[in-house]
Amino acid sequence: MSPKKFETNAIRQQLSRTPYGEHSSPLFLTSSFVFEDAEHMRASFAEENDQNLYSRFSNPNTTEFIDKVVTMEGAEAGFAFASGMAAVFSTFAALLNSGDHIVSCQSVFGSTHALFTKFFPKWNIETSYFKVDQLETLESLIQPNTKVIYPEKHIESPSLHSDLLRLKEKVDAGADYVVTQMFFDNQRYFKFVTMAREMGITIPIIPGIKPLAIQKHLQLLPQVFKIDLPEALIKEVNGCSSNAQIRQVGVQWAIQQSKELLDFGVPVLHYYSMGKSDNIKAIASQLF
Repeated sequence: MSPKKFETNAIRQQLSRTPYGEHSSPLFLTSSFVFEDAEHMRASFAEENDQNLYSRFSNPNTTEFIDKVVTMEGAEAGFAFASGMAAVFSTFAALLNSGDHIVSCQSVFGSTHALFTKFFPKWNIETSYFKVDQLETLESLIQPNTKVIYPEKHIESPSLHSDLLRLKEKVDAGADYVVTQMFFDNQRYFKFVTMAREMGITIPIIPGIKPLAIQKHLQLLPQVFKIDLPEALIKEVNGCSSNAQIRQVGVQWAIQQSKELLDFGVPVLHYYSMGKSDNIKAIASQLF
């Protein structure tokens, strides 16, 4: 069976029907959920099983929305927030503690600026700004307690040489190692390492490996991460009739990549799991 089209995924990804046989997904207008017994409740609050607790945490309708977006976007997992600022705040809240420091691009959304200047200082979290066209000032703003560098927009590098110049600056400032962007052609990594060594970068350069898992990755990864996929890999994935087969192709491709990289003498391998640890376990079981 060929992969479903975008429009099909948009319609068919939905909650399981209840015994009433409704056509549209029902609305779960409840604040909380029941449990089979006290032990079930304890295990649920301990996160030992997958159970809705309160609708402010999770709700079947919210889960359906997340699953639809994840399926249509070709992602592997997702979170839903009531607003963009809720997502921004939750990101910072997960990473920062009192006494931490942020380095941020000056041209951020107004509410983000208010977060940095009005609310975070109450919790002893300070922010330093840099202008997007004055990146040379960024390094001077980094402090020992800096936890987040927040550009909010993608800053495109004009060339690989320019990337290496910036990397060399970070190395000279005290970086201990480098982790690369994901790649699927080891020759790209070998070329990058050679150029880095010629520029005087001697710290370990750790390769980043991402096993393909679904058909949508053929379009999503190049679009989002600006990477190229080998024609041989594209051909293998297009020859699959299910995501299970694509997952196997992705795992085997990553295994062959890993073996060649280990033979090359890389110090360690880094895998981008994106929430799918089973793929990484399958790779590791064949290597170590």
